[in-house]
This record gives sequence, C-alpha cells and structure tokens, in this order.
Amino acid sequence: MTNLLLLELQRLDSRVDELRARRTGLPERTRLREGEEAMASIVRERAEAADRQATLAREERQVAGSVDDLEARTREVESTLYSGRVTAIRELEALQLELRECQRRQGEREDEELLVMEQQEQLDGEIAAMEARQELLRIQASELRAVIEAAESQIDTEIGHLVAQRSALAPQLPAAVLAVYEKLRSFPRLGGKVAVSVAGGACGGCKMIIPTILTSRLHRTPPDQTVQCQHCQRILVP
Repeated sequence: MTNLLLLELQRLDSRVDELRARRTGLPERTRLREGEEAMASIVRERAEAADRQATLAREERQVAGSVDDLEARTREVESTLYSGRVTAIRELEALQLELRECQRRQGEREDEELLVMEQQEQLDGEIAAMEARQELLRIQASELRAVIEAAESQIDTEIGHLVAQRSALAPQLPAAVLAVYEKLRSFPRLGGKVAVSVAGGACGGCKMIIPTILTSRLHRTPPDQTVQCQHCQRILVP
C-alpha cells in the first residue's frame, strides 16, 4: 500500500510541476514580453522624433523669419529704386546690386524653408507610423493578457484540484517515508522526480542497474522505511 501511495503522490506532484512549468512558459507570455520590448523601443524612438520635430520647428521659424525680413527689404529697395527720387548713377547701381543680393538670399532662404518643410512632412509620416504601430501593439497586448489570464485560471484550477488530492493522500503515508520524499523533492538535481519504479533491474530515474542485493531488499523493507538508488538517491519502488 505504501508503494502505491508513494507513486500516486509522485504522480500528483509531477503533474503539478508540469502545470506550473506550463503556466510560466505560456507562449503568449513570451509574445507579450516581446511586444512590451517593441513598445518600449517605439516610445524611445517617438521621444527622439519629438525632439527632432521641435528642432525642425525652430529651424522653420528662423528661416521663415529670415525670408520675411529679406522680402520686406526687397520691397523697400524696389520702392526706393523705382520711386524716381534717386537719380545718381552710383546710387542707382548700388540699389540694383542690393536688390539682386536680397533676391538671391531670399531665394536661398526659401529653398532652405522648403527643405525643412519636407523634412517635417517626412518626420510627421514616421511619427504617424510609430503611433499606428503603438496602437497595434496595445491591442495585441490586451488580447495576449486575456489569453494568459484565461490559461492561468484554467491551470490554477487544475493545480488546486491536484493539491487537494495531495493534501488528502500525504497523511496516509508513514511520516518517515514522507519526510525522505519531501527532502529529496527539495534537491534541484532530481527535478522533482524522487519516487520511481524499478523496471528491468534498473532505476526508473537515472536508468542505472540496481545491484541484486538492493533489489532483494525492496521486497523485505518495512512500510515505514525506504530503499534508495545508490546512484541518484531516488526512492525505489518495486
């Protein structure tokens, strides 16, 4: 009876271990983490884009102001040049030279303004794409969290049933046997599998051959004692 109870206890614990591993390793959890990392990356890119946006806005205001100033000066020079008030050749030549220079500089500034506006338009498109990607990631994250929550609930329910069965079964085992079992369960190297059957003269855990003298002891051991594999220390059950 002890052997059967011990193997059943091991089955329950192994199943709980499997469920907890599945709970931790849900593929949706990995996808959610990847989505969160992608979101964080986009947030950083969006902040950098906002800085570039602000810089371009300042540049556009400066260039536009320069264009306005040159345009005003061009009108002023034209007005003076064609007003008839200036008759001296040298003064007229100087005004014509200044007019051409204002027009040249105004053209350069207008080209600069156009370039800045094109950069702004391109950046606005990049930001819009980022925001669309963010929204898609938010939707996906919400869906993944719902799937994870449902899976966790289902797994937790099954674990709860198994734990209840374990709680009812464990007290039926001899205290000494249960103490050895629980101690071995705490050893990470055994992976939670500590009570194993002997099949073909080999340990069901490490698969090493059990000495004949140890095998014979299995059938003569009192219910409140255990026989352990000399290789892996797991509890052997005939």
